[in-house]
Amino acid sequence: MKVLVASMGRSGSMLLYNIIRSKGFETKHCHYFDKNKLNWADIIISTKRDIREQLASTQRYLKKLGEDYYTRKRDGSHNNIIEECDMSVKIYKDWLPHTSIVMNLEDWFTNPKKYVKTVFETLNIETSDKELDDMVTKFNGKEVKSKHITKSDKLISYTDTLKEHEVDEVVKHVKEKYNEIIDELIYIENYEQDRN
Repeated sequence: MKVLVASMGRSGSMLLYNIIRSKGFETKHCHYFDKNKLNWADIIISTKRDIREQLASTQRYLKKLGEDYYTRKRDGSHNNIIEECDMSVKIYKDWLPHTSIVMNLEDWFTNPKKYVKTVFETLNIETSDKELDDMVTKFNGKEVKSKHITKSDKLISYTDTLKEHEVDEVVKHVKEKYNEIIDELIYIENYEQDRN
């Protein structure tokens, strides 16, 4: 089976890719919609992250690289926070009609064993509890706190990175432009409530 991991950036797609690949699947990974990769794949699994966390992670990652806070455009300028938000949501929405399942990165942070089990169930792989535990041990920390994704020890960390006016601007924009899917884009506080 050929598996494509297709998703917005900074949402754990390399973690997902590596988990799937470790089971011997022919696997590819991409962000922007790609018709050739769509046609290649037998199954597509996407990943996403609360858009505020995704934007904060992008800021932290690019700052580490000495870049501006947001993605560089072809003309050499950089996106602003709203353009960055729109780019990520577009990627998510472009792949959504072709996706078998969307994995929330927050599930990995809060229950990695269940996350891996869900991925394997989607791929019709039977696994024991020990195999799931081994997989979590193998990937926990290694693929999350690396060059692929930035994450503090707190579940909600966007407030440490984004300025209050940026958060307000993003939330307002999502409510106005993406209200029909707002619960798919702004939701991390629900995870915090469930943990308490």
